Amino acid sequence: HALLDLESWDDVVGHPVAGASWEGLAIETLVAAAGERYTPTFYRTEDGAEVDLVLERGGRVAAAVEITRSSAPDVSRGFRRAREVLR
Repeated sequence: HALLDLESWDDVVGHPVAGASWEGLAIETLVAAAGERYTPTFYRTEDGAEVDLVLERGGRVAAAVEITRSSAPDVSRGFRRAREVLR
């Protein structure tokens, strides 16, 4: 945020980087909370459906997380497709 000269919360949330910034913060927090027992990954299908954060344990998917900054969040069709592939 400093490199973009975003000095306040209002500066950040009013900037196009707000969504990506929120996603990065959420991923960092979840990975830290999950600890070393889980391996964090990102998943994208060939057709572009994606999961923002996949936590694996013992080679199996333990959690698939979609992170969205929105006043009306909704799970995307792409996330649903990727989740089905991951089972």
